[in-house]
Amino acid sequence: MEWLVILGLGVWVLLLQLRVAALTQRLDALTEADLSPARLAPEPETPRGELLLDTPLSSASNQAPFPLKPARGFRYGQALGALAILAALSAPLLTDLGAWPTSALTLYLCGAGAAGFALAAFRRWAWVASAAIGGLYAWFAGAIAADDVARALILLMLASIGGASMGLRKPTMAEEISRHSWCQTHAILPTIAICIGSVLVIWTWLSIAPNPDPTARIAAPALAGLFHAVLAALAVRARVAQPAAFAIAAGALVLGFIAFLRTRPWFGPPALDVQFWIHAAAAGVAIAALAAKPSRHGRILIAGAGAIGAALLVVLGAFAREVWASPAVWAPLFVAAALLGLAAHIAARDARTPERDWAVDLWAGAGAALVLIGVESVS
Repeated sequence: MEWLVILGLGVWVLLLQLRVAALTQRLDALTEADLSPARLAPEPETPRGELLLDTPLSSASNQAPFPLKPARGFRYGQALGALAILAALSAPLLTDLGAWPTSALTLYLCGAGAAGFALAAFRRWAWVASAAIGGLYAWFAGAIAADDVARALILLMLASIGGASMGLRKPTMAEEISRHSWCQTHAILPTIAICIGSVLVIWTWLSIAPNPDPTARIAAPALAGLFHAVLAALAVRARVAQPAAFAIAAGALVLGFIAFLRTRPWFGPPALDVQFWIHAAAAGVAIAALAAKPSRHGRILIAGAGAIGAALLVVLGAFAREVWASPAVWAPLFVAAALLGLAAHIAARDARTPERDWAVDLWAGAGAALVLIGVESVS
């Protein structure tokens, strides 16, 4: 029953967060009222050379049209909100974690993390967003240590989604003028969250490799890696993340498969579904790269990451086969080469000069490389 008590405590802490947000909003409203234009309006000018007895000694001309010091809600609200999020995420540690059902603990942590991201976006509080994403990363490491890969991947994907969603909440003009901390959070946190999440998925690949079960499957880390690649493409399309985020996500997906295939032979036979997920990941990376629609400066990087990543995954699947000269090797190579050629055709429609476009060349070059490897397998 301890976990029920802590769950109730967590709900109370979440309600406290909402109360803190409401109080700080009222404090900001009071501060803005004290510095409203009506109160800062200049006094009537006195004719030069005359000084009336009722002329006020202070003049509104000495006051700035903007507050010279931050509002009280900004000074205290962020710290209280971050403290509340950390307290909510740390609540299960006060009890025996073994008494918590896995689903209840995962659901509670997801709720606390989602509440933190919602509060950070609503109030534009960078500290709260950092506390939420840092707490989820800490619980990810704890789940890996407890050999609970499913919970680790769920928390990691939630952290990536929450970090990427912070880019959708744009700062106000006043925050941009005052260089509010939310401006930097809005600009860099989506890219950082996607990159960190993509790299941490490799940790889960290494965690499932020692499983001696011959029927072990790799669907969970494969889906998580592909999820980060798709999330990066969508973030680039929405202009909330840099194109480098997709390149890192695609590279981390390839490295995850490599790490698993290099480590798995020491503990048991390859996973039953490894070939399926390798080719599914290759198709997903290519489609995500085409759907990213980056700006003119990011087209080459996105196309290179998509084409090279997809080609490397297909080649990796070919070399993972036991018999090199077999249709199971060269058939996927030729099919993937044709699909990459189709991707080059699609990329050429978005280029002003397709014959001199590097993005088109990368797609076509990756397909040509697969054709050469396929011919080598046939011969």
